[in-house]
Amino acid sequence: MTILHQLITRPRLGLLTDISHTPSRLLKRSSQCYARPGQRFSPQQEVFKQVIRRQPGSSRRSYGGNRYSYYTPQSFWGRNKPTIVMSGVVSLCCGTYYCQWTAERLAEKGNHALSDWIRQNFVNSADNIREGRWWVIVSNSFAHGNLVHLGINMYSLWGFGSAFVGIFGAPYFAGLWLVSAVSCSIAQNRWQYTQERLRREMVGRRWDKREDLPTLFSILGNRIVISREWALAISGGSGALGPHYGGSLGASGVLCGLIGTFCCVSPRMRVLPFFFLPFSVPLWLSVLLFTEASVFCMATGYVPQIGHAGHMGGMAAGIAYYYGAARPWLRRSGRL
Repeated sequence: MTILHQLITRPRLGLLTDISHTPSRLLKRSSQCYARPGQRFSPQQEVFKQVIRRQPGSSRRSYGGNRYSYYTPQSFWGRNKPTIVMSGVVSLCCGTYYCQWTAERLAEKGNHALSDWIRQNFVNSADNIREGRWWVIVSNSFAHGNLVHLGINMYSLWGFGSAFVGIFGAPYFAGLWLVSAVSCSIAQNRWQYTQERLRREMVGRRWDKREDLPTLFSILGNRIVISREWALAISGGSGALGPHYGGSLGASGVLCGLIGTFCCVSPRMRVLPFFFLPFSVPLWLSVLLFTEASVFCMATGYVPQIGHAGHMGGMAAGIAYYYGAARPWLRRSGRL
């Protein structure tokens, strides 16, 4: 977590780690007295460099007498940007869940108006998209199925989201949220469509010829067939939070997008793979284990109430967002 702390507290300096892993353009020449080979790279060196490059009138001089003793005063937004952004996101998700809780209480008394409105506007389902409510592919990321679902997502989003906003800023965070939510919803809808198609194809089959085996998907006209047992396992799921809302919802896809981006930014950052484990592992290993578990559950039908396909779609979107938007910005700003 040392690297993550430096990323948050020194957002303008790029990735700070040992000298063997630091990009060459961030290192001073060995002839300079404050950077020698073998020493640990000091963040203060980059502070000096950024201060010297200040624009006229943008800084103030202190009374220390040091020619590097300049500082750039920051506004309240600049000092607290990650906290403000993530507080707004968490408040929006909690407010949406409160509306869901209120709708359930009203539905128990026979008033289903609010419950139907939430189902039509905050649940990612094929029916909503067919009826023209396409915004559900994004709005479902603010709704959650239960209190545990909400708590885990908000706790994880606060950690990764604050670090992301501190490095890239609020506009890039909004872009990642949008891309990850859309990719998560599309992947989950496509997987649920595949499950429904397999259920229809298994009706009336003899299973004694290859032509009777169900098709998982086709590549350039070539059918990828699967066995009867595998088809039964895959098609047995009801989708994420399926019977309660009839679709998928939650910010898990966005969280997976953040994790995918950070896996590219700092793959050696150590994280807790699960809440109940007392040890940490590198982020790249955690992502690898999570991907293997999701693919296994998709192939065997285990834990069908979780949207594994949506998680994979969100993580793929996060990796693509890093190479398509975040990495070019790091290069333009001189941090990479």
